[in-house]
Amino acid sequence: MHMTAGQYTQKSKAPDPPITNIPGFFKELFPVECAAIVDVYCEPPFQGWKDMASQQNLPLKYYFAMGCHPHNAKEYDDSTEKILLEAMQDPYTP
Repeated sequence: MHMTAGQYTQKSKAPDPPITNIPGFFKELFPVECAAIVDVYCEPPFQGWKDMASQQNLPLKYYFAMGCHPHNAKEYDDSTEKILLEAMQDPYTP
């Protein structure tokens, strides 16, 4: 039987384990030697930053940085600045 490359690739890979929460995602994605990560948000409106900043029981230290990439400068407005000022109050912003 002849298989195409796509069929072979699909059959040869084991399915990814189900990941149902953020701590599980970190455990699956990062090796145990990884002690901390810095997540960088540079595209307004920075969706999801509060959810990540409020996570507890992560298997490593989590920090984040925020700013507006020059490619997104046209999107910078008062609401973007408000989000940035709020994020700077978070203890996990380096």
